[in-house]
Parts: sequence; C-alpha cells; structure tokens
Amino acid sequence: MNKIYKFMLPALLAALSMPSCGYLTDIDMPVDKLTKETLFTDSATVNAAVEGLYSNNLLLNPVYYYLLPFYASAMADDSYHNVTSYDVLNQNSYSPTTSFIANLWDYPYKSIYQSNALIEGLENTSVVTEAAKIRYIAQAKYFRAYSYFVLVNFFGDVPLVLMTDYKVTSLQARENVSAIYEQIIRDLKDAESGIDGNSNNKITKAAAGALLARVYLYAERWAEAEGKASEVIATSGCALESPDNVFLRSSRETIFRITSNYATYNGRVYWGTLCANRSYNFLRDELVRAFEEGDLRREKWIIARNSASAGDYHQSYKYKQTANPSDASLAEDYVVMRLSELYLILAEAQARQQKAAQAVGNLNAIRTRAGLSDLPSGLNEAQILSAVERERRAEFFLEDAHRWWDLKRTGRIDEALGQISNKSWRPHKALLPVPETELANNPNLTPNPGYGALE
Repeated sequence: MNKIYKFMLPALLAALSMPSCGYLTDIDMPVDKLTKETLFTDSATVNAAVEGLYSNNLLLNPVYYYLLPFYASAMADDSYHNVTSYDVLNQNSYSPTTSFIANLWDYPYKSIYQSNALIEGLENTSVVTEAAKIRYIAQAKYFRAYSYFVLVNFFGDVPLVLMTDYKVTSLQARENVSAIYEQIIRDLKDAESGIDGNSNNKITKAAAGALLARVYLYAERWAEAEGKASEVIATSGCALESPDNVFLRSSRETIFRITSNYATYNGRVYWGTLCANRSYNFLRDELVRAFEEGDLRREKWIIARNSASAGDYHQSYKYKQTANPSDASLAEDYVVMRLSELYLILAEAQARQQKAAQAVGNLNAIRTRAGLSDLPSGLNEAQILSAVERERRAEFFLEDAHRWWDLKRTGRIDEALGQISNKSWRPHKALLPVPETELANNPNLTPNPGYGALE
C-alpha cells in the first residue's frame, strides 16, 4: 500500500462473457499499457481498463487462485507443505518479516488501488454512457469489496483506502473492523444494483449477492445473511451437483469461476492443480479423519498417494486434470464461489436465529448430495452449528481460506490449532502480523498485538 504504484492497466484483446451462473471466459495476456493521463479519453481505452481489472485480479493477482488456499490451509489444520521453506506457515511461526504474510497484505491493496483508480477515472469522464459507467464502477467495487474482505479477515483493523492520492493513503492509520465491513457492504450493494444482467458483464448479480451473503454472515447480521442467501439460491439459476461434477466446466453449481481454458502463463496452465494438487501440498490427518463414513466428498475429492521420500499421504483431488483434456466433458474450471456455500450460510444464519428445522433442512440438502443420511430432528443450536462447521470443512477444504476464517470467526481457532503438536500456536496468531515494511513506511500504522514491529 505504501509503494507508489504507477497506474498501468493492461489492454486486452479477448472478449469475456458470463452465463447466468457466472463464467469467466478466456483472457489474453496484456498486449499494451495505458497511462492515467490517456486512459479515460475514449471508450476503447476505458473498455480495455475494465478488461485489465479482470486480468489483473483473476490471472496476475494470485490471491484468488493461489495465496488463499495454499497459505491459509497450511496455517489452519487442513494441509501442510512438505517443503521446509513453508514451515513458517505449517507451524504458525510467522512474524512481521515473513514474506508470505506480506503477500497477503500487498496483493489485496494492489487490487484496491486499481479499483480506486478506475472508479475515480470513470466518475470524471463522459466518454462512455452513464449506463456503462455504472456497470463498470459496480465491477470495480466488487473487487474492492473482496480485497477488503480478505484483508480484514487476516489482519483485523486495516487502513481504509478509497482514493489514489499517495500523499494521503501512505499515511493512513488503521480503521476498525466494523467500519471496513460497512464499506464492503456498501460496495457489494452497489455492485449488485449496478450489474444489469448483460452477458458482457463479468461479475453477475449472483456473484455479488453471494459474496454479500457471506459478508453478512461474518458480520453476524444473521437475518440479512439468511435473506440474501435465500435470494441467491432462488434467483441464481444454479443448482447443487454431485461431487463428481462440482468442478467441471459444465457444473450448474458454480456461481463464479475462472476458466482453465487459458494459454500458459509462467509455466502454469491449470489453476486447480496450482492451488490444490501441488506435489508437496499434503492433507493433514485431522482433515482426512473428519469425514463421516460413506461421504462421497472423501471418496471423490481426496486421493491416497505414496512416495519413497514422503511415505503414505493424502492430497486434494478436487481438480483431476493437469491440463485441458481432449474430452471436453471432462474440462474443469477453477471455482471461486459455488452454490453449496449459500446453503451453509443459510443454515448457520437460521441456527443463530433459533430456526432449527429450517437450518437442518438446508444442511441435509448438502449431506444428501454427499451420500450421507439426514441429520436427526430435535438438534439444538450448538449441535447444529457444530454440524455446519463439519459440513463447511468437508465442502471447502483447500478452497479460498474457508477453514482458517471459519475457525477465527467462530472463536474455535485456539481449540483447533492449539492441540496440533507441530504448531507453535498462540492466541494472538489468529491475526496475522502487519508487515514490517508497512510499519516502517507509515508511522501511523501499529502492529497487531503480540507482534513487535521488528520481531
């Protein structure tokens, strides 16, 4: 955040489209760069800047497809990396000087800066129609909201940067979590209302609404979480799929995804294998044991392996292709958000409001597709919430940072991680340290409790 990011947005050649459940099509790599002075002088360069918003967030910014599932699963109790350089994550021994932690701060703020620059430029240009301006700003606000959601759930209070003036932003102090959430909610409401359903939109109303439902849940606004999750389930046009089909390109469950039908970038052709199936990313026994007998997600999404150096171990098998297959029916895409999360948001929000029967019904919808029997009637709130946690873990391991964030927001993180022998867990580790470089560059920033600035 405290670096001067020169405003350079890539111009792209490829067109993008989305069907009702949120599909991001191919994105070509940048072929040109545009300065702030020339960007908003004609509609073609504005359109290119919006395309750049997508490519920089979903292809060049590794938060979506790499940092969250790869880092956070190791910090939690879902996986570990069998390479010693990642022990700082496996053991939760990070400090303000840890480069992995700096990435989780830097990349979201780069995305925020780009969103802010696009919003500022669009608000002061007349080269596109008012309808297009509203649509473009709505998309920028979605990405800004998501980036702040990531930041606040890793670091707690963070600077709330809503402009590009470096003289101001480089000295901003931390804003409290509640204020950050209010801004996220405003942005997502604007994103929802500003997206008109045109097939040229990249973020759909369903994607914005689904993220808003998640934010309401995290903010403990139970009634609003219930209402928004119900709305998305009813109107998105998506449907639950069997575990075999969830990550296929043809899946009806996906609300927002990144296509894998994409030319090589940095030697990587497939985001799913990049984030989940890395050869040194092993699932923890705690996760494997957590599945109920007969759970199809255990059967379909986890694979047992063996090697001379590592012995017996398990890995994620959610994504089964290492490149685009010749059989198009087997093609997979990297899933950012899917309908099952809305059912589990709905169940948790209902349980928190003493709507036990409705909550159990929504949990059973997820369990049925996993081949499990229905939960019994008569469960109390605590039992239902425990069941929600189990289902969320079985559904979302190595997706986003779900497990880490779930443990943190529900107050279960000390209990879950404190009992793992090879973790140097302390309660203050639930919030990550503000990077040392940020503390050094901005005298108004303060470290998180438990971390000295130069620890």
